[in-house]
Amino acid sequence: MAERSSTAFLSYFAGNLAATVFSIALYDDALYNSLRDVLTPGLCAALYFEKQRNRAHDAIAELDSSGREEPPAVMNVPTCARKLRLIVEEVRHNRQSRAPLSATVASHAAGVLVGILGRVVCDSNRDVYEAVTWKRDVSDDEDERDRNLYLQLIGDPPRYSRAPNWLTNDFVIGPLSDFPMSDWTRFLDRLTTIHDQIRGYEMPRSAGYLERYIRHFDGLLADSAVPASSIDIYEPSSSAARRRPQNMDERGSQRRRIN
Repeated sequence: MAERSSTAFLSYFAGNLAATVFSIALYDDALYNSLRDVLTPGLCAALYFEKQRNRAHDAIAELDSSGREEPPAVMNVPTCARKLRLIVEEVRHNRQSRAPLSATVASHAAGVLVGILGRVVCDSNRDVYEAVTWKRDVSDDEDERDRNLYLQLIGDPPRYSRAPNWLTNDFVIGPLSDFPMSDWTRFLDRLTTIHDQIRGYEMPRSAGYLERYIRHFDGLLADSAVPASSIDIYEPSSSAARRRPQNMDERGSQRRRIN
């Protein structure tokens, strides 16, 4: 197997021209567009989905950098959330419009969505500005979800009276439900981990949306090959249990397993 060069630029794979061209095309749109006419549809689709994975990674990385750097910062939580929703919608649309796809490429598309969901749930439930050493100008209408990507997308997203489906759909879980189950069953372990992570988090002050989201997630897993006895069935918590916990032990106590 060719080894990736540690001395050349990032996209160079020593002894593997195809891997080098593929890697460069992930970041070079001009090269990608020129290759579309000569690549097989399956390889072109795989390259497209990988580009979306990189776009999502870069958006979250830019948000993290913005939280550490003094203004003016281009990326903020609402902007990043909107960008991620667009990427998820583009993956969903292209999974359908590029059909039929091989099982490998179709699974790759699902894997991109699962990866994005994992980054948001497992890495981004925090105040992105918590470590700033400079004074922020905070608008009067800023709330917690404007500083927390997880809350902005899943925990307590903004409500829109009129908006396209991609902006109001259950983040990742909605589009993933449109995929054939065979696309994403290989990621069941990861999805179950993400599901459990959401269940272990504190409930937001306005818990109605999250309750529905978790029920949707429950249904997705229940429809898969996961035995019913291993699924946490969500039941809305009491008003007392919805208080915001102060430590990890309290967060963990909010989970209830139905056997």
